[in-house]
Amino acid sequence: MSKYKQKRKKKALEESEVDSRLIKTLGITGALFLFIFIGYMGIWVIINYVLDISFILFTENEYSFTFVIFTCTSSALTFGLRANIRENQEKKKKLFINWIISEFIIVVFAIFVLAAYQW
Repeated sequence: MSKYKQKRKKKALEESEVDSRLIKTLGITGALFLFIFIGYMGIWVIINYVLDISFILFTENEYSFTFVIFTCTSSALTFGLRANIRENQEKKKKLFINWIISEFIIVVFAIFVLAAYQW
């Protein structure tokens, strides 16, 4: 086999390793957002409703609403990106850029909604 074919084969193996790392990282990121949401809601329910602790006050305000919406949408978008990259390996760069842009738009929208609500 020529040196060119060997280099090309080695490069293809390295790219598939990077793809598998990307997919694993996206799965971990989506799970992290999901666990943060579940943990926050679990602590809220336990402290407010089960234990009825009065000196720790979890209020239902715009901050908690924004946090819940952001973590849920980030988790859903990350899991969606992971599934799309698994199915369409050749479009992964376009999908990843679209995901970054959508996350940015959601964050900006959340900041503006929070600012308008407080104003």
